[in-house]
Amino acid sequence: MAAKGKKEKEEAQGGCTGVPCLVSDCIAQIRERGLQEDGILRVSGSAAQIKELQMAYRKGKKSDLTNVYIHTVGGLLKNFFRDMPDPVLTFDMYDQFIKAAKIENDEEKKNTIKNLISQLPIENQELLHRIIIFVAEVNKYEEENQMTLKNLASMFGPTFLRKKDQDRAEMLQEMGEVISITQFMFEQCSALFDDWPDEQNHHPERKFILGKGGQKKVKSAIKNWYGNAWEKEVKKRGTQRPKSPSQSVPDMEPHQINHKEEGEGEGGAQEKKEEKEEKE
Repeated sequence: MAAKGKKEKEEAQGGCTGVPCLVSDCIAQIRERGLQEDGILRVSGSAAQIKELQMAYRKGKKSDLTNVYIHTVGGLLKNFFRDMPDPVLTFDMYDQFIKAAKIENDEEKKNTIKNLISQLPIENQELLHRIIIFVAEVNKYEEENQMTLKNLASMFGPTFLRKKDQDRAEMLQEMGEVISITQFMFEQCSALFDDWPDEQNHHPERKFILGKGGQKKVKSAIKNWYGNAWEKEVKKRGTQRPKSPSQSVPDMEPHQINHKEEGEGEGGAQEKKEEKEEKE
């Protein structure tokens, strides 16, 4: 039997390669019918429908976004990054990225950021790669959609890079750096990921080198937050996901993430209860 071509493989996988299918599906829909939509990724759409779709994806259910209002699709994508219990650039590396944002020489800044990205978990690298390539594509239609890179960076920056337990005053003080480094990554997306095959193929597992012979891998929270649904999608669509280090992250509903600790257990218990009822 002849081997499947690239397009056939992508169709068999539902377009989901190496990142959560919620992200892959939203990007595919916006590419198909939303790139020239005025205010795409700025207008949020239906909050109720976004929550409903979030829960469906979290439970591993297949969601057809074909007829969903395109701004609701955009809101679903933005909320995914906002609700991550540990942001895509991770709490652990917040200070390093803020420091990189202050580098004045563009070449030095680019090399520093590229090195920092290589220290992220594979899941986070793939997710970052997919979203910044996509956002840069959205910006190509700026004349039609009115979305400048600064606008896009202002929306995504605070969800990509945030500090754990950061008070409002500190957050506002460093917001300029958060937005500027996010915009820089959008502008330099090709250079930052020039050693990656393309966005349809996930990067192979690789070592993360810091200093002389030192190795470090920042743990990923993606698997444990979105893991159950991701595993179901992987099996259902035949997608191979790269390995990730384990990390204990409480199961929470999206609206409960980042709430006080005493509320965390309730979210996990509720989700388990829903899963049990679904099986019955």
